[in-house]
Amino acid sequence: MALTNNNFDGGTAGTGVTTGNSGGASGKAFTTLTIPSGSTLTYSTTGMTPGGAFGGRWQLSSATTAWFGMLQFTAGGTSCAFRWNFCLNTLPSVNLLLATVVNSSFAVNMQILLTSGNTIQVRNAAGTNLGSASSALTAGTVYGLEVQLDCGSTTTNGTILAQLYALSNTTSLLLNYTSGGATVNAGGGSASPQPHQMTMGNSDVITTLDVTFDDLLVNTGSLTALGPVTYADAGLAAATGAALDATVTTSGGTSAPAAVAAATGVPPGTTKDAVSIGMTIRGS
Repeated sequence: MALTNNNFDGGTAGTGVTTGNSGGASGKAFTTLTIPSGSTLTYSTTGMTPGGAFGGRWQLSSATTAWFGMLQFTAGGTSCAFRWNFCLNTLPSVNLLLATVVNSSFAVNMQILLTSGNTIQVRNAAGTNLGSASSALTAGTVYGLEVQLDCGSTTTNGTILAQLYALSNTTSLLLNYTSGGATVNAGGGSASPQPHQMTMGNSDVITTLDVTFDDLLVNTGSLTALGPVTYADAGLAAATGAALDATVTTSGGTSAPAAVAAATGVPPGTTKDAVSIGMTIRGS
């Protein structure tokens, strides 16, 4: 397994996120970062994970079909687990792909779609809706979104799981989708189906968008949910070389190393630093 992260906490308020300032206390530095005209990505306290220092706030000032790749990572087999927090500071009026997991050839494994009605949908590799959240998202609420997937070896034996919760009530899942085993199209069957990158993007022109991302975390080679956090996940420290046996603060209070290991699937004391992160924002 390989664990990597970025939580934006090493930045300076109001400063643009760059490859040069995105590492350090934030975790793994972004290896690529391209911001088009009409959009900004800055360190901000608006919409961040409560208790943290900053989040990464993406804002558009003009209409664009911009998208950005949040995480690029080395494939660790056919399976991986993601977790990230986000806050819609302004609700978009069009469909928005909050996440698309793709392989190294950029073929889709699965997608998380925010509809124009502000509900979350889980979609398979073909774009078919597999399940929807129980209620619409609201502006100004910080949510945690988790995805676990195994691409499988064919278009009919993949596994997809997804959970959505508000950080203010992590025990009440707004979405708890499971494929019920290896039964869905998660991109298997291609020459290199292993998940390789998670991107955010959209198919419709966005006229206004203001969203904050925080606590980006991925664990390759695992189908174990990473679990909700509010700040200082010990798994995040692993990507910077710090030991995983640090005490962390979660939504339930102080968590001991054993609880961290259970949530991340990585033994206490283990360090992981071989996974790269990339972030790209592009305008068409």
